[in-house]
Amino acid sequence: MVFMSLVVDGSLFQLWRLNKDQQVLEHKIEKMTFKTADVEKEILKASDPEYLARLAVQKFDLVKNGDLIFIFAE
Repeated sequence: MVFMSLVVDGSLFQLWRLNKDQQVLEHKIEKMTFKTADVEKEILKASDPEYLARLAVQKFDLVKNGDLIFIFAE
């Protein structure tokens, strides 16, 4: 009898939907926790001048004084 009243007024469906939403949110929180850890690692690396120099060379093709530059014809 109680089960039928829960089904009829939609409470059971609402409870199921809220439970599903909770699971989705918990999964998102877990993903964000890992992303936060990755960002914190990048922040720590960014305090290292050698890492920044390497990153500048890799991403922006920057060179230091005295570096040899090779230009190839395509």
